[in-house]
Amino acid sequence: QKPLLLDDLNQALEELRQRRPGLRVEDLTAALHSRQIELYYQPRIDLAAAGRMFGVEALARWEPPRLGLLLPRSFLPLAEANDLMPAFTDYVLDAALRRLRLWRLAGFDIPMSVNLPAHFFNDLDLPDRLAEMARIHMVAPRTLTLEVKESSAMMDVERAVEMLARLRHAGFTLALDDFGAGSASLDHL
Repeated sequence: QKPLLLDDLNQALEELRQRRPGLRVEDLTAALHSRQIELYYQPRIDLAAAGRMFGVEALARWEPPRLGLLLPRSFLPLAEANDLMPAFTDYVLDAALRRLRLWRLAGFDIPMSVNLPAHFFNDLDLPDRLAEMARIHMVAPRTLTLEVKESSAMMDVERAVEMLARLRHAGFTLALDDFGAGSASLDHL
């Protein structure tokens, strides 16, 4: 009933949180194996070109039956804590390339961007695996933009440069996400 006091709202949210069962690593692992994680596609619009769409960004979503639609902030910490991020990253990249191929076969050439998690700099095989996935799906690497958060790129600049150079050499487009939000400068860029 209005007006709602902050203490009443907090109590109601806490009661709801306690009634809602938590996520389990087994559920997330099963979701990856049974392809339950879906990619949603957010249009990227060029406002200077009268709102013309110039691509999409792939966003991972999971809808377990007992929990409803979940955003990545709900399940990525579970993946990170249980060493599932490499499998999750491969899953998302494979799903993105699969979708790009289907769109191309239907006559649509729509570039897509995908966020890479910070851990990817530790996965030295990722550039080769990703190039192989693109070859298998018969997708030109240039149609996939890999977005890297500035903060993760600045953790180990030397390794970031190596990994990004390998991805670029394979033909993938690169983007620095959230530039200016962390410690990077134009000198670093």
